Amino acid sequence: MISGFKGRGTEDRGRKTVSYRRQSRRMNQCLPLRGRWREAPHDGCLLSSVLCPLNSGFTLIELLLVVAILSAAALAAFSFAADDRSQVRMEDTHNRLLALRRAVLGVEAPAYGGEMRLSGFVADNGMLPETVAELVKPDSFLEKAGIPAAYSSTLDDDCVQNSPASLGGTAILLKGHRGNYLNGLTRNNTFRDGWGNVAASTTTPPGDDNFGWLVNNASTDHLSITSLGADNVSDTPGVENDLDAEDDQTMQIEPADWLIPLAGWQVTVKNRSATNLDLSTGNVSAALLVFRNIGTNGQWLRFNSADNNGCAITLAQGEQCALTFNQITCGSSTEARSIPSGRHLLVLLKDTDLYKNSDNTPVTAQPLFYPHADRPAITLEIR
Repeated sequence: MISGFKGRGTEDRGRKTVSYRRQSRRMNQCLPLRGRWREAPHDGCLLSSVLCPLNSGFTLIELLLVVAILSAAALAAFSFAADDRSQVRMEDTHNRLLALRRAVLGVEAPAYGGEMRLSGFVADNGMLPETVAELVKPDSFLEKAGIPAAYSSTLDDDCVQNSPASLGGTAILLKGHRGNYLNGLTRNNTFRDGWGNVAASTTTPPGDDNFGWLVNNASTDHLSITSLGADNVSDTPGVENDLDAEDDQTMQIEPADWLIPLAGWQVTVKNRSATNLDLSTGNVSAALLVFRNIGTNGQWLRFNSADNNGCAITLAQGEQCALTFNQITCGSSTEARSIPSGRHLLVLLKDTDLYKNSDNTPVTAQPLFYPHADRPAITLEIR
């Protein structure tokens, strides 16, 4: 037995193998890889020749290096997470701007088997909204319903009819504010950008009626809605005061996105009655009546074609002629005019009176106008 050890191990004694266990009682002794035990130096073991217990730990420099590496990794992770949150907010804002555009203009692509459908604030109200809040709640607007069209022989310079008379149940259009155009995307009747911005001042008009969006509607035929990004600061031209200008996002609605020019539009007039019609006496024209949701009962605008162009004839049974819209005269103003997308009412006039069928109902049609599309081919049928 070796001094200081007990138990069981292995040792060759000639041809016989003896098993015993060894346990060291001294921490400065080591088990040799091969051969006999021997005492190791007090300051460590000769690792090249023996298996020794590890008595040393990490140095302070090593610990500081590990801490520095972990701190750098954590900082990088937080930075990536912050960038990711900003990207999520930017994408959310982009989607909200698209929702605002759909609310104003409706679905701009063909739907329902390729058929275009009219929807949105413009199609219902005949104009652009002044604030984002107008897309959420009716307020003073006339709510959507079947509204009889109205006609007057006199116009102001903006083509608005003066004190028009209702045409009754023969000429009803579904018009007016239909409620929340954002389809449930609002929270507590508000609709903010992805950053949750609010107006810098809630007392200065329009206050927070734009829910923190920057709205530019200085021109009645153009609208822009902007998110001011993380710092909610509007950039001043020539001054770099917007620290996150790259986060600002804008949705633009141009005139071509909702207005359709009338110049050159041609309407066919066809005789479906049982007699020949003398259209050569008096001035025959077509008039387009357009609803605009302003005031208690709304406004009806009127746009007339030129008189007698192509229809100053005797119109035999089954025959047809054409009337063309060119420069539109409204009051003292004569210019090329455009109308909002939507469904409008077309009537036939003789002089300043409505041309009527044999049953005393006005000759009418309801054309549909879409932006970025051909104007409708319409026939006014006299019965």
